[in-house]
Amino acid sequence: MFFRILSLFGFKLQSNFGLGKALVRNNRFLGTINMQFEHESNGKDGDASRSWNKISFGSYLTLNDRMTFQTKLWIPIVDGSNNKDIVHYSGWGLFAFDYSSAKRKYNIGAVVTKRGGANLSANIELNFSIRLFSDDNQYLFLQYYNGYGESMLDYKQYRQRIRLGFVIKPNFFTIY
Repeated sequence: MFFRILSLFGFKLQSNFGLGKALVRNNRFLGTINMQFEHESNGKDGDASRSWNKISFGSYLTLNDRMTFQTKLWIPIVDGSNNKDIVHYSGWGLFAFDYSSAKRKYNIGAVVTKRGGANLSANIELNFSIRLFSDDNQYLFLQYYNGYGESMLDYKQYRQRIRLGFVIKPNFFTIY
């Protein structure tokens, strides 16, 4: 029922299953590498149904105590006749960068998803957050999105969005 309500508002439903390995050297956490099977759909039936699966390979690296870098490449498995060209709009992989200020008061990040084709087209997401209280992990969040594939049903439509909201972020790390 909850997933059906979310799909009415255009949300993507995702489920992941995978394996990961922490990268540690001299008792210092350097990051992770992982392999996942991912399913993404819009939860609708009939002509409005959109879904795809992918096998992804990713890495998360801590560059220092304030900066992280992530990469992810995937092999798409498109299982619907209504969205055979979804890879052209939703891409083959991404890279992300994240920077936190001292004591994690502010955070900025960028996610760039390479779309299909030989040109340099990409979906871009820029994020900024500010911690509301010094002892909590609750943030005021501002996001800018520019590209395609944001909605499963309308993945072919170009979108440019600005969002403002609240987010609860894990203090350790985030994987896109």
